[in-house]
Amino acid sequence: MFKIATTTLFALSAITLAVPAAAQPEQNDVTVEIRLDGLDLTRAEDRDRLDDRVEYAIRRACRVNGMDSHSRKTQRACQESMTDLLAPQVELAIAEARGPSLAAIEANPGA
Repeated sequence: MFKIATTTLFALSAITLAVPAAAQPEQNDVTVEIRLDGLDLTRAEDRDRLDDRVEYAIRRACRVNGMDSHSRKTQRACQESMTDLLAPQVELAIAEARGPSLAAIEANPGA
């Protein structure tokens, strides 16, 4: 089995995640970078583009050389792990693009 690196890095220009190459434990960790250049994440079309970029990066990073059931299982596990690790960073990028969000709690002790 493989172990996902625990460190992630978020930058405004890219989402980056260091992970080991799937099913190739003798190789070093690979870095997955999803560029945000040219995307306006306040627009649905650009959020869809970001989703496409994330899916593509995950497929490339988790690619295995075998087609047997063990290889496919390893690839699927890698893709699920990377999706789970990248999801919060994608959400953060979208939230930051939308600008500050202020929440208010109203309390009326006299009511």
